[in-house]
Amino acid sequence: MDGYEYEQKCADLLKSKGFTNVTVTPGSRDQGIDVIAYKSEIKYGVQCKYYTGTVGNKAVQEAYAGAAYYGCAIAMVITNSTLSKSAVALAEELNVTIWEHIDAIYLYENTKVQEQTIDYNLLTSEECEKIFLEEIEVYLQEKYSAFYAKYPTDEGKDAEIERYTKGIREKVDNYESEYQRELNWMFDRVGYQIVKSWRDPVLTPVKNSMREQVKKFGRQLKNILDEVNCDAEQYISSKVSRMSIIKLADTVEYIYSIGSDVVTTMFSNTTFEEREIARFNWPEKYSRIAHKWRVIKRETPVNPEEEDVRKEQNEKRGLELEKTREEKRLKKTLNSIDRKQKFIKSASKTLEIDKEKLKKMEDSYTQRTKELKIAYDNIESELKRKYDAKKSRINELENKKREEEKKLDGLFVFSFKKKEISKQHINSLVCDIKELQCCAEKIMEEWVLAETTYHLNVEDLKMQLSLLRKEIDTHEKELLESETIVKRGEEKIIEIRVKIHALEEELKEFHKKYLLRNYGDIIKKRIKPN
Repeated sequence: MDGYEYEQKCADLLKSKGFTNVTVTPGSRDQGIDVIAYKSEIKYGVQCKYYTGTVGNKAVQEAYAGAAYYGCAIAMVITNSTLSKSAVALAEELNVTIWEHIDAIYLYENTKVQEQTIDYNLLTSEECEKIFLEEIEVYLQEKYSAFYAKYPTDEGKDAEIERYTKGIREKVDNYESEYQRELNWMFDRVGYQIVKSWRDPVLTPVKNSMREQVKKFGRQLKNILDEVNCDAEQYISSKVSRMSIIKLADTVEYIYSIGSDVVTTMFSNTTFEEREIARFNWPEKYSRIAHKWRVIKRETPVNPEEEDVRKEQNEKRGLELEKTREEKRLKKTLNSIDRKQKFIKSASKTLEIDKEKLKKMEDSYTQRTKELKIAYDNIESELKRKYDAKKSRINELENKKREEEKKLDGLFVFSFKKKEISKQHINSLVCDIKELQCCAEKIMEEWVLAETTYHLNVEDLKMQLSLLRKEIDTHEKELLESETIVKRGEEKIIEIRVKIHALEEELKEFHKKYLLRNYGDIIKKRIKPN
């Protein structure tokens, strides 16, 4: 089990212990709270710690701070381990509830019955469902009536407070503008831009005038704050809406914040002591007034009706967003299938053309190879005939040469003239033989070239056939893959359309199901369904 699973199991445990509206917060930026739950209309903020060692003070501190962030009345820490002594002491001091030793076995034994037997989302009887909805409406009306009785909504008074707070803010802004104008006039008068140092004696009158202006502005702010504090208390005593209380508290905070740091931009590059000349410090009395209104604003409860509407809208918006995502996904899938179908149509035509081309090429291959073979055979026979004639002629000349050599050897020693004639005849025969041998070699080269050309032409035809076959195989594979993708896409479209239809049906019945899901367990304790 990891931390996320532990949070889910802790949420189920809280449901089995009678908690309602149990929700697990997002994994990131949860501000230290993993689960939010309600019991007896009290909001709980729970931190779940799945540790192997002892849990320290940090868990208690995070739970306490996170509960304040989410507006929870009670902070709680649930862990499978134990807390250290200092953590337990801190929890007792901060009123943080602790559940220890909530391990996997405990969770299984205490949540399996709930998971198997109770499902508030499933109501089998229409009559029972109608009764539940009526009771939920009554319960919500009572809940909202109690809030509006304490914080009544009076449009006339709300408008009056709106005008009042707006007038106060304008008054403060006018005083501040006047204060800034006086400061600017003082600096322009003494030529502040050419003064090298703020500590220059020339600026002493400016410092004194500055202090007087700060005191004057401070008195104005104090008078306004006293006035607003008094008027706001009178408004609250006459019972006003929650929004009016927040506006009054924000107005007090606005006045206090301006008076807390009255420093002009001209002092941004000066030291702390120099900036203090233009700073107004509130007395303790006004700090207490500002703190009081901060507490009032923080403790003013949220309008339950507005909060319920917001939660319902957020949940509904989640379904609408999911539906929008599915519709975009459907559109994207349809466009993808449309592109694939166009590709299949184009590829099928190309494949048919290539197959026809292959068939023609295969038919012409045999004919072309026969023609090449006949041409090669003719050339081969002609070259062979020439080569044989040359060889025959060479043999004849070599025989004559041998006869002349024998005849030369049989001549008388002193027959010089005959010997000379015989030698010339032999040399002539040798030249003829060499010339014929050169011709025979050329004929052989032509023969080899013809044979090589024939084989190359045949191989070229084979290569063209092979390339075309490979191209056809590639097209067939692409076509098959595209058809498979289209088939899967059509199945995906059916699945998406079913999901969109389910979401549409859920949105139609959302309000009713939302009420039953969130308030069904409360109503179960108040009525007994038929």
